[in-house]
Amino acid sequence: MLMLLVLFFLSIFIQQFGSSAGWWERLFSFSRTLVVLSKNSWPVWQISAAVISGLGSVFIGYNLIKRKSIERIEEEIYGKPPSDEFLEGVLEDTKDKRWARVVELINSNEPSDWKLAIIEADVILEGLLRAQGYDGEGVGEMLKGIEPSDFLTLDAAWEAHKIRNRIAHSGSDFDLTEREAKRVITLFESVFKEFQII
Repeated sequence: MLMLLVLFFLSIFIQQFGSSAGWWERLFSFSRTLVVLSKNSWPVWQISAAVISGLGSVFIGYNLIKRKSIERIEEEIYGKPPSDEFLEGVLEDTKDKRWARVVELINSNEPSDWKLAIIEADVILEGLLRAQGYDGEGVGEMLKGIEPSDFLTLDAAWEAHKIRNRIAHSGSDFDLTEREAKRVITLFESVFKEFQII
């Protein structure tokens, strides 16, 4: 319908400006034609607007119903989303216990403990990301969906997570120095400090 209206007004415009009359005269004639048309077709515009508004309302209502239906299906598949109290509890637990464990492991003399500290810190990162509402199968997928403006330490999180992946995939074959391990933990620490969980 919109296309027909555009073609209609375009044909009037071409007809008016294609004549031999002067430019101002043609513009005035075109404006007068539009005024006459709008006066004669005002009831049609009112009816059209009412119909379009009605269809829009039906469409909005349908989408709201469909959204509720999808939310019910998601709840059946994935369960209820965690409550705010639960997420706060997770972060409190992280603040008190898990980070203390990471610090204990990174201060060990054993390279295996340094690796475990990085893996533990990555688990904390995953909990933080989920608590912030990011979705994904794992940390990497969640980090991909984050806008850099929303996450100032995003690069640090990526770098630390990549080292964690190398440890997880290479295991004992991955050579990790104490200096590098502490640098990676510092990256995790900067992320956790941004979100005030440590």
